[in-house]
Amino acid sequence: MLNSLLRLGLTKRLALLARTFHRGRARVGCDAVRWQGETTPRARAREEEQRRKQASARLNRVCSARYKLDGVLEAIKASIHAVLRGIGERPGEICGLALCCGVSLAHAAELTVSAASSLGPAFKDIAVAFEAQHPGTTVRLNLAASDTLLAQIRQGAPVDVFASADQVTMDKAQPWVVPGSRRDLVGNTLVMVVPGDSALQIKTLADLQQPAVQRVALGQPSGVPAGRYAQEALQAAGLWERVAAKAVYAQNVRQALDYVVRGEVDAAFVYATDAATHAKRVRKVMTVPTTTPILYPIALIKGSANPGPAASFLAFVTSPAAQAVLARYGFQTAP
Repeated sequence: MLNSLLRLGLTKRLALLARTFHRGRARVGCDAVRWQGETTPRARAREEEQRRKQASARLNRVCSARYKLDGVLEAIKASIHAVLRGIGERPGEICGLALCCGVSLAHAAELTVSAASSLGPAFKDIAVAFEAQHPGTTVRLNLAASDTLLAQIRQGAPVDVFASADQVTMDKAQPWVVPGSRRDLVGNTLVMVVPGDSALQIKTLADLQQPAVQRVALGQPSGVPAGRYAQEALQAAGLWERVAAKAVYAQNVRQALDYVVRGEVDAAFVYATDAATHAKRVRKVMTVPTTTPILYPIALIKGSANPGPAASFLAFVTSPAAQAVLARYGFQTAP
């Protein structure tokens, strides 16, 4: 009896397999399946998808490894900068550390110049000229709002030279400034600009009160000198509260300029030098009178790993050649 049942079950299974086999043989095209080791379109598609997934996974692993390696290299460079500051007069130890870490001593000749963002275009030209006259020395520009740069210095960032867009920020930086190195670099003016194709009638500060004027860009007064200058001018005109209700605050003066260039605001307060870089896309409507003269001080920062090259850069940027570059970008000679 048991043997009969087993034979019957086996017979049914064989019959089922036979039917399935014949149905499979009859199917063609994209719906075909594997028979006798033959690779069909559907199977090939599955294999291709699997290969793509494996390749993507490998790429992710490589990118992750590279990201981690970049972090390690940055940490090594930061450590070398810290050691360079600390051991100063022991060149043998410096060379040994650099060779041990596999990092070129050229990094020790890299100057970090933290400068207000409005100085960016002119300082890029000046950096190229300085490097041409000082082979082996590289100038790395760190451009941002003056208050942001000061915060970095306070936190121990390896800065060699600091150029601020106002005296107040440099005053706050005094504990980190090399005594006797501070000097006024250039002057600037504050202007009000509108998009080049604006149809609004904006000619004075009072015109910003118009209902049609809905957004006015300026640097955040708490962290951007250009924003403080604009706030002081509007307060002096008795318009600050009205304009503040329409204010779009920028992280630096270049961002305020970008807002008006893209037509995202109706007006903006920027430096004359910034407006000049986009003369075809923005229109200056007035020079804004400021209660405080706009002067850019520059100074050396204590603890520099490159005191000699830093002093050379300070001398170069205040030289007639560099001053000519700054004038070309619209900066004024400091009194």
